[in-house]
Amino acid sequence: MSLDGIAMHALAHSLEDAINGGRIDKIAQPNATSITMNIRANGTNHKLYATINPQSARVSLTNQQFNSPLTPPQFCMVLRKHIQGAIIESIEQVDWERMIAFSLRGRNEIGEQTTFTLLFEMMGKNSNVMLIDDKNTILDAIKRVGANTNNYRQFQPGIPYHMPPAQNKIPLEKLTEAALTESFINAGLQKTASKALLSTIAGFGPQTVTEVLVRSNIAPDTRVEYLGEIDYTRLFQQCQAILAMSEKRTWAPTLVYEDQDIFAFAPFALKQYDTFRQEHCDNMTVLLEAFYETKEQQEIFQQKRTSLERIVRREKERCEKKLQLQIEKIDELEYADDYRIRGELITANLYRIKQGPTAEVENFYKEGAPLEIIEMNPSKTPNENAQAFFKKYNKAKISAEKASLQAEKTSDELNYLSTIEDSLEQAQNDNDLLDIRLELEENGYAKRRAQPRNKKNIHAPSPTHLYIDGYHIYIGKNNHQNDYVTLKIGRNADLWLHTKDIHGSHVIIKPQRGYEGFAPEIIEKAAMLAAWFSKARFSAKVPVDYTLRKNVHKPSGAKPGMVIYTDQQTYFATPDAQTVNELLSHTEVPTE
Repeated sequence: MSLDGIAMHALAHSLEDAINGGRIDKIAQPNATSITMNIRANGTNHKLYATINPQSARVSLTNQQFNSPLTPPQFCMVLRKHIQGAIIESIEQVDWERMIAFSLRGRNEIGEQTTFTLLFEMMGKNSNVMLIDDKNTILDAIKRVGANTNNYRQFQPGIPYHMPPAQNKIPLEKLTEAALTESFINAGLQKTASKALLSTIAGFGPQTVTEVLVRSNIAPDTRVEYLGEIDYTRLFQQCQAILAMSEKRTWAPTLVYEDQDIFAFAPFALKQYDTFRQEHCDNMTVLLEAFYETKEQQEIFQQKRTSLERIVRREKERCEKKLQLQIEKIDELEYADDYRIRGELITANLYRIKQGPTAEVENFYKEGAPLEIIEMNPSKTPNENAQAFFKKYNKAKISAEKASLQAEKTSDELNYLSTIEDSLEQAQNDNDLLDIRLELEENGYAKRRAQPRNKKNIHAPSPTHLYIDGYHIYIGKNNHQNDYVTLKIGRNADLWLHTKDIHGSHVIIKPQRGYEGFAPEIIEKAAMLAAWFSKARFSAKVPVDYTLRKNVHKPSGAKPGMVIYTDQQTYFATPDAQTVNELLSHTEVPTE
């Protein structure tokens, strides 16, 4: 999601509280789409970060460190020339737009005191940062825009700055209930309430519109023609409530989580997401950095996962093509059997065949032994032709037998690659992906990267470790972790669990100290975890085998994650997301 006018309003307040009156000490431009400024304000050092990246456009305070190029870009040099050392006199949002203006007091080329405006426009793909002088002339922009790109608004040094086209929306401070009602009716009776509200009030984005409607007990897809006086009254009251937050600065910046992922934010609690976990932040800058830092980490994680998925997909396609050729080779044996029959028929009829291009033989493989014509090589004797047919048959037979063995190996390899594919789907962090990357490298599917010389820095698998009802439980989420859990962590007296005939995690339960056996409740919980971390995650009554670790063995030369086991019992588990999440929260392990 992106910042709307309401969120920008709250953000301007946060920035004003933190750095208004501060001095700009240092300016840098890490890349073509972002700038940083070190600001000393109220006895504290702050770092302002602004980016026009369409996926994360924002201006906020940050603690992140950035590397800057040795040669600063042109826009960075312009900023240093004009506003390094300048004082921030005010920070304001511009007309409820997604724009924040820093009014700066500095000096011009001849040392005279003057004012500048550092303008941040955070409008998705049209985002920009500009420095404007006291005559409303653009000194430079981080992204220059010419007439060939935008006829109405051009961002080039030396030309006047123009505001975005007016949208004819009503500012919150000028909104009346009558104006709200009139605007809705003028929008069209067939329009939905969400579209009508979006086109009415300045600064409202889609999420804010939905929130106001939900708080007003109006379904967003309700058509305007079905709204009554009480609906407009409630809508107006909710709009006034947002205005009151602005005037009193009683914002409550909120992050919304789904599991561990942040997927929404706002300068107030969101009733539309009241079934999700919500977390309040101290101010909007803290909120934005938490949201975008998490988002950027998720994007990097997804890029790494996609890269590994591409490798696995490529190898699976290679194996599938190879398997198809091998199956075709096996199928050729059926047609090659005709060579054997021809050879036997010629051999059986040698007494009546003369050398030539054809031979007439009795086919005793068919009822009545009818006469049939077999084509021969006229340069060879009938016996030589028979031997030639037998040779073709034997060659095809040997090829088919080899192809059958190769096809079995290729099928095993395909199944193995499918286990890696499943592991990628269940990977939860960078360590999981690193385990999978190393496995692909060890098996020759990916190019090996340089390994650390210091053995202490060699990566070790990091399976999930839980402490539930007094039992230590270990869960492997990929083949490397499965081997580690079963062969390194597991001991003979431990209980080992795995989904029956379904790829999934190896799970180990350590027995309680001083007690023998395992409580049925802990087996049930561990079985649910084993079913959840498997390909059958969304199935019901998933068969989970369990046996003592001493009954689990890894065959010599077996692929990572492959084991055989005996003396197992089977428990049927139905994974439930809520229960599993509760179990996974038991990560605090007592010190012993």
